[in-house]
Amino acid sequence: MSNIKAIETRYAGYRFRSRLEARWAVFFDALGLTWEYEPEGFETDAGWYLPDFRLVSGGPHPYTYWAEVKPQKLNETEREKAFALSSITNMKVIELNQIPNPHDLGNYMTWCKVRFHVGSKMKDAATDWYFAEYLIKFYEDQTLITRGSGNLSDALKWDMDYFRNRHGKEHGSHFLNGLITEWEFPSGTLNISRACVAARSARFEHGETP
Repeated sequence: MSNIKAIETRYAGYRFRSRLEARWAVFFDALGLTWEYEPEGFETDAGWYLPDFRLVSGGPHPYTYWAEVKPQKLNETEREKAFALSSITNMKVIELNQIPNPHDLGNYMTWCKVRFHVGSKMKDAATDWYFAEYLIKFYEDQTLITRGSGNLSDALKWDMDYFRNRHGKEHGSHFLNGLITEWEFPSGTLNISRACVAARSARFEHGETP
């Protein structure tokens, strides 16, 4: 376990608990996205949870997400809190780790891959997230769950059993309380590379302006 202490950082009127969180705020600003830092906390089935950001995506159809910043992939406890938050707020949770290197964004330098966490009890999961919709429809077609029920929870249980029986191991992204999907960051713009450069090169030592 690392003993490196996160550096509190001021930016845009907020005091962030870590420099990485501040860099993601710079990233959001470079994309022109609307965000709030630690706007409210929630008592969930997995315990108290204060998400890092509430974030409004770009593009013609804005959508509101929670965003959680961690240096490494969420651990099991953090993952379960993300699922619980998604379920009680009916919103997906985006997991953000290190700011990507612009040279790792694909041929067009626009593909910023992040992880979306969708709670099994998220009310609109069946209509709001293609991957959940597809999974539910598959098990409806098998008559294993009631058609039109939008029952992601039971679809996940069936899918985990199927995967375990077929492959002899647990599914890596489907869990009892939710699913994880790697997909493109919802920027609504092609300026991902510029945002990555701005966030990675930001300097906070002399005030709030990076």
